[in-house]
Amino acid sequence: VAICTALVAGLIIGATLEHYRLCIGYYPTSLDLVQAELTPLKPKDPAQPDTLPGYRIEPTGYLLWSAGDDGKDDGGTLLQDWLWRVKRVP
Repeated sequence: VAICTALVAGLIIGATLEHYRLCIGYYPTSLDLVQAELTPLKPKDPAQPDTLPGYRIEPTGYLLWSAGDDGKDDGGTLLQDWLWRVKRVP
């Protein structure tokens, strides 16, 4: 169930990030910049329900992550966190 909740949160946040990029021209530097749009939908990290998943901009897109099975945020580490990497092709 937790991985499904994380996938839904990733889809909601991903759609919000793409909407921001289409309107502004680039991805937000922080999820705080899209918090108002996310609040009604309440996407949360199932491993840390009081927080949004992790997020960082990468050279070709962005990375979203959930704290994973152990409930520990490892900063988007493969095999420890659940990752969603989005790469944009120019």
